[in-house]
Amino acid sequence: MIHDTATPGGDPTMRDGDSAVRDCIEDAADQLFSQRGSGATSIRDILAASGQRNMSAIKYYFGDRNGLMHAVFRRRMSRLNEARARLVAQLPADSSETDLADLVKISVLPLAEHVHRESVGSDYARFAAQMTPAIDFSTDDLDTIGAANGHLITLLRERLTHLPPALAARRIDLMMQMMVAVFAAYEQRRDCGVADTDDSLDDTVAALIDMLVAALGAPHTVGRGD
Repeated sequence: MIHDTATPGGDPTMRDGDSAVRDCIEDAADQLFSQRGSGATSIRDILAASGQRNMSAIKYYFGDRNGLMHAVFRRRMSRLNEARARLVAQLPADSSETDLADLVKISVLPLAEHVHRESVGSDYARFAAQMTPAIDFSTDDLDTIGAANGHLITLLRERLTHLPPALAARRIDLMMQMMVAVFAAYEQRRDCGVADTDDSLDDTVAALIDMLVAALGAPHTVGRGD
């Protein structure tokens, strides 16, 4: 589940005009975070871009900056959920015919596409890496992470029959965290001039998919206390 201090979905008593203002602030924050990074974007910048003058608007709609960041993160998660839903819909009706590698690709590629589209200086993946630890992908309450994400994780668990269920869930959670961390590192290296070509991103994606497939498919080693 996603843990945050903001009010999920906003105040149910919020008027239509209030909802429009909230959406406008989220739009501005999302766009500015993409253009210059969340760390380089101030609340004043966001309010100016959204046409708001009152600093208390953030407190009213989101509680604080952290609440606004969680709202932007939920919005971005929703987009990834939609992208994964389109890929999941292309899988064979019989889930037993789906390879583990195909499921890993569905996990990785939508995030890779977003990173590819963002400009130098954007911290799209680094922002996600900051927020993703608040999501427990090992939970049984998969509805909290979106329908497509939940279905994808269910399919992944079905492919890891060589593992105890709890360990399979744990590996998938680690996979999601590692995936975001790799793209965050790519962004950092790109901005430092270490990696700045499409080819390097393609190589990163290919290597990441191979590594995640191998990690998920690795045998269970019974250790002390097991």
